[in-house]
Amino acid sequence: MTLVAKMLGGELALYFVVKALRRDLWYWFPLDGVSVSGGVVSFIARVIAKTIGDWAAVFQTRHPQEVGGVYFVISLLVSVVIGIVAAIRYKNVDTGEEETVTKDTVIKMMATCCIGMIVSFVTLLCSMKKAYIHAFLRTKTGNKFTQEHFTNAEDDESKFFIFTTNKQKMAEGDWG
Repeated sequence: MTLVAKMLGGELALYFVVKALRRDLWYWFPLDGVSVSGGVVSFIARVIAKTIGDWAAVFQTRHPQEVGGVYFVISLLVSVVIGIVAAIRYKNVDTGEEETVTKDTVIKMMATCCIGMIVSFVTLLCSMKKAYIHAFLRTKTGNKFTQEHFTNAEDDESKFFIFTTNKQKMAEGDWG
């Protein structure tokens, strides 16, 4: 395996370890009971959300039910590092055709993309209402988010919403 593949796999494995240690591995949408199929669906959904959050910088994945705020920001920074390492380790494969991309061109393109992503993220943070920046800094788990939604709801209808979500999420955590 190449260094870049090891870095990507290691970062994804670390994500799953963090989710498991925080008891937040099970995905948020309704999956009845603990089952093999529910575990497979949770695994696939987590990989998709993590990949989209990392490589497309979809800011909605910073939600506690998805990747989470702090982990989203850390993942963006790791994505920049992995992108630069991939560009530096680029090897031009001779295909016999005249048009080939040089290593310098790949590094410049990747650096431009990474800088663009960072500038875009900083611009977003600077342009949003200061009250919402906490969404990128919180460490709240999906379970805790669900519990707070229930506890802070003002009417029974809002509280009942919790029972339409994943029953596994309701069983986890401290509801006291």
